[in-house]
Amino acid sequence: MLGPVFLLLTVLSAHAFRGLPSLPGYLNAFGTTSSSAEADNSGRFYNRGLRVKTYPRVYNGLENLAELKEKDPVLSQIRQNVQLDIQKISDEVGLVSKQISAIYNDQSISVEARNSAIQALTDKYPKIVPALLNLIGKIHKINHYNSMQYERL
Repeated sequence: MLGPVFLLLTVLSAHAFRGLPSLPGYLNAFGTTSSSAEADNSGRFYNRGLRVKTYPRVYNGLENLAELKEKDPVLSQIRQNVQLDIQKISDEVGLVSKQISAIYNDQSISVEARNSAIQALTDKYPKIVPALLNLIGKIHKINHYNSMQYERL
C-alpha cells in the first residue's frame, strides 16, 4: 500500500515542478527536461557539462562566488593590493565625511570659523573634501526640490 502511494506522490510532485523555469547554472530538480521557454533560450541555461567547464570550483552543486582564486600569484597579489587600497580610501572618505558633518552640525561656531575649518580640511584632503561638499550640495538640492513638491500637494 505504501509503494503505490509513494509512487503517486513522487509523480505528482515531479509534474508540479516541471513547468517552472530553472535558474541559470543549476539543474532542474527533477531532471534536465526543459520547458518551451527554456528551449528558446538554450544558450542562457547550462547543462552539467558546460557548468563544470565554466565553473571549476563547485561545492555540492553550487558555485563558490565568494572567494575568487587566481591561478597566477602575481595577479592575486595585485588584486589584494587593489582591495586594500580601496578599503583605505573608503575609510579615509568616511573619516572626512564625519569631520565635515561635525563641523556643519556644530551650532556654536560662527560662519567664518566653519568656513576656516572646512578650508583647513580642504588643504589636508584636497581631492576628497570638494567631492564630498559637491555631493552634499546635490543631496540638499534634491531634498529641497522634494520638499517644495511636497508642500504644493
